[in-house]
Amino acid sequence: MRQDPDLPIEDEPLSGETTEQAGESFASRAGLRWSLDGPSPWGRFDTLSPPSLRPVLSYSSAAILVVLAALLRVILAPMIGPQLPYMPFFFALIIAAWLGGMGASLAALFLSLAAVPLVVAPIEQKSPALTRQAAAVDGASVAMGLVATLLGTSLRTSQSRAAESLRLVAGERRRSSEECARRRAAEEEKDLLRSLSDAIPQIVWISRPGGQQLEFINRRWSEYTGLDPGEAMSAEAWRKVVHPDDLPRVVEALAHSDATGAIFEAEYRLRHASGAYRWFLGRAAVIAQSPGSNPLRFGSATDIDDRKRAELGTRLLAAVGAAVANVEDDSTAFGQLARLAVSDFADWCIVHMRGEGGSPVRLAVAHADPRRATLADNLFRRHGIGPEPCAGSLRVLRTGQPELVPEIDERRLFLALDDLADHPEGQEAAREALRGLGIRSAIAVPLRGREGTLGAFTFLAADSRHPYDEADLRLALEVADRAAAAVENARLFARVERADRRKDEFLAILAHELRNPLAPIHNALVLMGNPGVDLQAERSLAMRMVSHLARLVEDLVDVSRLTRGRIELRRQIVELGPIVERAVESATSSDREWQAGVSVSLPRTPVLVNADSARLEQVLWNLLDNALKYTGPGGRVHLTVEARGGEVIIRVADTGVGIPAEILPNIFDMFYRAEAPRGVARGGLGIGLCLVKSLVEMHGGTIEARSEGAGEGSEFVVTLPLPPFLPHPLVAESRSEPARSRPTGPAKGQTESPRRILIVDDNRDAATSLARLLEAMEGDVVRVAHDGHTALDIARDFRPEIAILDIGMPDMDGLELARHFRADALLAKTRLLALSGWGHEEDRERSREAGFDQHLVKPVDLDELRKALLPAQT
Repeated sequence: MRQDPDLPIEDEPLSGETTEQAGESFASRAGLRWSLDGPSPWGRFDTLSPPSLRPVLSYSSAAILVVLAALLRVILAPMIGPQLPYMPFFFALIIAAWLGGMGASLAALFLSLAAVPLVVAPIEQKSPALTRQAAAVDGASVAMGLVATLLGTSLRTSQSRAAESLRLVAGERRRSSEECARRRAAEEEKDLLRSLSDAIPQIVWISRPGGQQLEFINRRWSEYTGLDPGEAMSAEAWRKVVHPDDLPRVVEALAHSDATGAIFEAEYRLRHASGAYRWFLGRAAVIAQSPGSNPLRFGSATDIDDRKRAELGTRLLAAVGAAVANVEDDSTAFGQLARLAVSDFADWCIVHMRGEGGSPVRLAVAHADPRRATLADNLFRRHGIGPEPCAGSLRVLRTGQPELVPEIDERRLFLALDDLADHPEGQEAAREALRGLGIRSAIAVPLRGREGTLGAFTFLAADSRHPYDEADLRLALEVADRAAAAVENARLFARVERADRRKDEFLAILAHELRNPLAPIHNALVLMGNPGVDLQAERSLAMRMVSHLARLVEDLVDVSRLTRGRIELRRQIVELGPIVERAVESATSSDREWQAGVSVSLPRTPVLVNADSARLEQVLWNLLDNALKYTGPGGRVHLTVEARGGEVIIRVADTGVGIPAEILPNIFDMFYRAEAPRGVARGGLGIGLCLVKSLVEMHGGTIEARSEGAGEGSEFVVTLPLPPFLPHPLVAESRSEPARSRPTGPAKGQTESPRRILIVDDNRDAATSLARLLEAMEGDVVRVAHDGHTALDIARDFRPEIAILDIGMPDMDGLELARHFRADALLAKTRLLALSGWGHEEDRERSREAGFDQHLVKPVDLDELRKALLPAQT
């Protein structure tokens, strides 16, 4: 414990002593222990008795003392004789004076004078001289008694004064000890408060209500703000670190707490020593001390910045989801997102998207301050620049990596002026405009899609907002990713909707395209039943319509194969010229009411390509058919082939209706059919050009559509790689051979004997019509069965040379029936031909595994059927 320098006595209470015990100890050490509380060893009447009894006790004690003195004199008489008759009574006088005061002492004196003659033997036969001597003794005794009275009274007075002095000293000592204890307790409490407050992460402070001066603040305040402890206690310190936007609200809340006694509570931002602001929750309550003392306000500030950012992120992300949920175009969606960002997260938001060729396009701009927004608009309109370069927005578009710029200095701010290097007269005005924007910090984040960077978000913070940090960057990335995903999903949904509409349209068109050839077939069949009708013309018409139907079905099958990735190429080194000629012949063979002229230009030197000749012919036929369809009478379609470098370039150009610019990007989409110009039929299924593009790309080539616009014709350019060497012998392609030549073989009537053929098909009409065709045109002997079990029974009796089996039959399909043929010794050598509507490679492979010699696809061409019926070459 500390010594109080103001205390006159340096002794302090021992451990465990009370202040009263300490006072008694002090008095005891002074030799006057009995005087501390007033009473003598026998007691003092003026301190021990009530005031009303004090006179009685004083005079009674005087009488008692005189009696005791008289008894003592009687006892001492044999020893001292008649001498000193008043000696014991002097002591009685002194004690009576000390106990009862002067009155008691005088009473004892008079009683002593009266008692002495009674207790001392009278002097026998007194002489006058002895009488005079006794009178003198009595007079001296009276004088000595008065002196004794005065002496006792003086002693009593001195003792009372000493006791009072000691009492005052002990009281002061007691008060000093208590003050020391209070000071020590206060210091201990303050040390405990500081230790506790320094151990917690919150800022803790104490002030007087209504006052600005802080009386206590913990170490956390200085650590956070960077202010010295002395400066931190000043009245204006906390005003400097509270965000200017929040300060009025905090002052108002404190005033309300002072006026009403309510608990102070507010959320506000405090500036860190680094200059960044973080959110805090401040709470304070007024604590009443002892009655009459000034109350204290005890407060704390808890860092809630992470919570506030999480709330901001949640709110912003929810708003982003709502903003892009039902948007019709990118401009509307990103405009809404930019406005949302400037409400809480940024002072400025700029959205860029990739345009044609990857160049950036400014899609949306939003600013929280209309005045600065106008300033930025003028800057962009007059000088064509903005603040984006300081954030690295264009670099983010190029690299796809985010950028954080916590502090933007003038050097970085003026990066945009590089574009005005050739216009010094405009640089100074632009420089002042950029300064006026007040940009302090920036974030640029990419809009990342499934196939790369779609665009970039740029967030700019002005001088009224805290500099961006890593937490802000993470939030910006999350916002950008959600926005990109939402917009990309919206685009995908729009594409799916368009595809769905095209599918519905395709089905309607398919029904129309199928009815178109069925109508002339029906008419031709009706006419063929009337006498005098040109049967050859009707048969030719029906055959063309059947070929058209076959092409439609083949295109549909190809679409299915394409979507499942099942198209396979049988590539070999072939000459391109014959393929071109067959495609031209097929495309121009239809009897159109009007048809443009077609010209072909081929190089003198044969051009060799590594290609599937059938698929390449399909590509060229589609392009020629489209060109002829959209080119009117008198128009021209020109096909040219040119070998240049390591490529062969095939151009199909026409002078027809042309292709509008807005249609070109979608011309190769599945089911896409542009609106035909007035007077031109809108034909086709919308799958031909999609197949063309896929087949060309499978050959390692490219295709491009070109047009100057409506009425300007169009051109399709196919580029294929030339083979660097010839690994296999060249496949001969006769230029004069027709597209579908009749295979050589025995003609009708030239066979030595009719062939025995068994046809098995659950479709009775298909089986019967094919049997009649073979009997009528080939002279074959044909039997028909419509299920597998009947076919086996007929075959064992009929012993066919050839069996044409349908694959998709109930009960026993064609594959199982073929295995029965191969397992039967009587039928094992029968040539088996599969006839099915399924023509995928895996279907052909299953047929071979079941034992078929050849797989034909319905509807089979007559020439192909004749070729299949020929005996196998050995």
